[in-house]
Parts: sequence; C-alpha cells; structure tokens
Amino acid sequence: IQSVLFNRAEVWSTISPVMREKLSPIARHDQPVLLFPNWMHRSLEEAVQQFPRDPDHRPASPVRLLYSGNLGTKQDLQRLCESLRSSNVDFIFDIRAAGSTARALREWAAREQDDRFQLSGLSDEDDFAKALQQADLFVITEKSGSGGSFIPSKLVPAAAAGTPVLAISDRDSPLGAEVIENQIGIHHTWDDVHSVADTLAGLAANPTYSTWQKNSRKRASYYARDAVIDRYCRHIVEVAANGSPSADDHE
Repeated sequence: IQSVLFNRAEVWSTISPVMREKLSPIARHDQPVLLFPNWMHRSLEEAVQQFPRDPDHRPASPVRLLYSGNLGTKQDLQRLCESLRSSNVDFIFDIRAAGSTARALREWAAREQDDRFQLSGLSDEDDFAKALQQADLFVITEKSGSGGSFIPSKLVPAAAAGTPVLAISDRDSPLGAEVIENQIGIHHTWDDVHSVADTLAGLAANPTYSTWQKNSRKRASYYARDAVIDRYCRHIVEVAANGSPSADDHE
C-alpha cells in the first residue's frame, strides 16, 4: 500500500539521510527524494538565543541530565531510568514529559523514592531553554526497532543550544546516525544500556566533551529554520515551473 501511494507522487521529500536511503529503493520512476530536516519554530529559537550556553561549559558532579518532550511506548525511557537507578552514579535527571507513559514513569519514581530523578510536566519555552543551558547532556531515547521512520525533533533545540546529546537507540536509526556521524554526543544501544552509568561517571574527565559542544553548535546550521524554508520554496517553484526540482545538495 505504501509503495502504491508513494509512487503516485513525482517528487518525494523526507527529513533524514537514513530515511532517504530507505525510500530510494521503492521509487519506481526515479523520483527525486529531497531532504528537508526539521527546524525549530521561531519563538523557541528566540528563547534558546535569549539564554546562551557557556561555550566552555564543563560537567561537574552531580551530572545534570535533561529529558523534555513526549513520552510514549516508542521512547522506552523507563528502561533507562531503571538501569541508572541500580547504579551509584551521582546525577540529577530532570524529566519534563507528557504522554501515554508519563504517568507510569511518575508512579515508578514515586515507588523508588530516588532523589536523583526529578519528574514534572512540560515546561514553557523559556524554562526549557534555561534547562538546556544548564544541562550536561540532553537525553533522547528510542525503543529498539522503532526509529527507522522518524527522527526526534528534540534534536533541534539541543543542537541550537550546543548541548551534547545522550542517545539510546539502534545504531542505524536516523537518531543513531545523526549523533554518531556528526559527533554531537554519546550513543549507546539498548544492549549496552548498562554501561550508561559508567559513561556518566567519567563524563567530567572526558576530553571529548568540549568537541561535542562545538559540533552541536556547528550542526545547528543544518536545521536553521530560514535556510530550510528557503529551500522548500525554491524547490516548490522549480517543480511548478519545470515539473522537477534541481539537484538537492543539502546533506
């Protein structure tokens, strides 16, 4: 069904290089597959700019982790929390979430009575920007096998702030590829989730941390709102005028 519906279109677009690779084999008419990444809406972009992060930020003890966003079955965040709960690492995990599994995670945290986990609802944009400014790592989790057809929009504000990412996902997912190839943080698979605690324990002494911050700020230009929208407009005009877009060179 997907193949039939997709092949009715003469031009395709997607939001990550990995997803473009997966789409290309099902194109029956050599349709171009354009790449348009996600971007931040203007007010969140302005909030992040209003609270700039220290470019020389260094993690200390306790390590400050931040999760903010939707929480459903495809995130599997409680699995990470359970692994960290069994460790003796000194951290503060600020979890700001809403969604179908948020209540279950709050109930788990209430049972465990572990002060390292701080759960709340979603915050406004200014408070989120301040939290990104202060966090040592921004956490993004994806349940194994679930990440092949999307890439978390959570990546965009983290990159804009220059906050390194701690990603738990399949290596070949769009999220895994983004973090690994651009060196914007730390990646673990779920098979390796038990070693996240060791990663956090050694974070303050990790010499690569400053590189992750620098790479994150550099990668933010890839998600720049005005640039991506300009490319959308240019290709739409080209398709309307010529029936096809020009070569898409935005990688």
